Amino acid sequence: DWIEGDGLSDVEAQRFLGIMTFPAIPTVQEYANMLKKACCTIKVVENSGRFSPAMDCYLYMLKNQAVYDARKLLDFGDKAYEKLISDFDFMARLAKEGKIIQGMFVAVKSA
Repeated sequence: DWIEGDGLSDVEAQRFLGIMTFPAIPTVQEYANMLKKACCTIKVVENSGRFSPAMDCYLYMLKNQAVYDARKLLDFGDKAYEKLISDFDFMARLAKEGKIIQGMFVAVKSA
């Protein structure tokens, strides 16, 4: 899951959440607490290290490989495409700075 890393400001969090469809972005500890509350025994909690490279790939694809497809989904609107690229640039920057990470959680539900 996408998790809040270190140093994410309130302004950055609000912009990020405005782009995404989920209402909040938990920290690693908050996510682990949710698993514990659901009666899970946590085995692994870590930063996968995969989010930043994935964002670089998505951004490259949107700028170079899937331009037609992205523009078609946006009814070929230039402003919508520019906003999409701007949003992905922003998310890629947050990922590079470790402010948004991909958390890897392995937990077992208690019987």
